[in-house]
Amino acid sequence: MKDQRFVIYATGHRPPDQYSRCYVPVFERADHARAWLMKFIAGKEHRFEGDCLILETDFTIKLRSEQWTQIMAAPIANEEVRADVAQLILRFKYGTWDEVHVKAVASDDDLPEDGGAIIAQRAPRRERVAKAQRPDGYVTITELCAASGTPAMIARAALRASGRAKPDYGWAFAPSEVPAIKKLCGLK
Repeated sequence: MKDQRFVIYATGHRPPDQYSRCYVPVFERADHARAWLMKFIAGKEHRFEGDCLILETDFTIKLRSEQWTQIMAAPIANEEVRADVAQLILRFKYGTWDEVHVKAVASDDDLPEDGGAIIAQRAPRRERVAKAQRPDGYVTITELCAASGTPAMIARAALRASGRAKPDYGWAFAPSEVPAIKKLCGLK
């Protein structure tokens, strides 16, 4: 016999959200599903309509109808709903919820030609600015410190304290500047 799973489909709409929220927990045991359901309802007024349970907050919890009787007949679970699950329930009902924005389709002409699904689009990423390349022959502060046995963080702190501006390519210096930098940082 195949193991039975208990699936709850929770959907709802909160005014600041543009789209409906959807939360689909899956449970291995009916008593765990009942504990989740009781935590979700939290003593609020609710009613049954067909295979849906509707809360006064206009959130809908949908189950396959044959599972309602199994879940409601299950004994009350001995253990509490995990804290992270309880937090997710509260976030779903009252807090912020991540929305996936789907490309709007004005007509059938906007649908993909291959009949595929419309892909959800993420917000555009910030462009990264490429770090300037260190000029050839320049020596980094890390290389200078490795040769003297001094931690590089101490030398960098000395460079910042001296008021020197950090170049775009990092703390690297021309060979002609190395003796002055060693003296400034206290390197041997």
